[in-house]
Amino acid sequence: MAEITVDLMSLKNGQETEDWYQLTGMTPMGEWGSLRLRMRYLDDLIMPCEEYSPLQQLLLEPELISVKALAELCHNDRVPLATSLLRVFRHEKRETELIKVLCQAEIARENETTTLFRGASLATTLMDLYMRAECFGFLQAAVSDIVMKILDSKQSAELNPTKMDVNDDACSNAEFLLQILDQVTQSIFTSPEACPRSVRYICNCLQKAVVAKWPSERLVRTRVVSGFIFLRLLCPALLNPRQFGLVNETPPQTATRSLVMIAKCLQNLANLIEFGGKEPYMEVVNPFILKNKERMIVVN
Repeated sequence: MAEITVDLMSLKNGQETEDWYQLTGMTPMGEWGSLRLRMRYLDDLIMPCEEYSPLQQLLLEPELISVKALAELCHNDRVPLATSLLRVFRHEKRETELIKVLCQAEIARENETTTLFRGASLATTLMDLYMRAECFGFLQAAVSDIVMKILDSKQSAELNPTKMDVNDDACSNAEFLLQILDQVTQSIFTSPEACPRSVRYICNCLQKAVVAKWPSERLVRTRVVSGFIFLRLLCPALLNPRQFGLVNETPPQTATRSLVMIAKCLQNLANLIEFGGKEPYMEVVNPFILKNKERMIVVN
């Protein structure tokens, strides 16, 4: 058995840190190794529940005026605030209302559809946290099998010639990548029932809000959903499968690069754009994007 010692005096309150810590054993046996930890130290005064009642009532008031004000003031680390708000509203079974109201407020402020929900805000942070908490079953249904296939395969899906191994064959890699992309998109498109109803409800509300604001924009209904489901859930899960609980260990380098390529292609599909001249080696994926683009577009 081994342990680590963390000097709390060296940690700043509320700030996230990541570092290596030396393991020390209860019995002498040479070098025990070290452990890399990411942590956030919080020194809070916790009062009795009744002391928080006025604040709770203020946050839960109709139209969420106080929460909207907090969203305007919070510009740095939004995760602690979003986590606390989500905890309060989930206790009252009003978490979908919280996310819907803040997202609709952001839609009302936005002037361009191309930048909608692309930056960090309290609304997007709340949605990120909520999807991560609720959508594990959806991730398992949509991408888990593909992640395991990549881990079990010795074939690379790397297309970037500067990052290929000496023995890699570009044609074989491209063929494997396109095969995997067909499989993962089919898996995603056939797994809507695995996505929680609450998340689908929020997406439906967002679609109605963007159509009301930009009625002539044909693609806005698709982009408002793909911006969350693909760019903030599926692609991050492919890039960090361990962080999302899909695997127990960090994938090896070849598998990691293959997952990066898959996420990169799905990102362009979500944005409804083909690869251009800056990355000519990616243009082999364009037929896949063109083939699936219409499947992405919501028409009614």
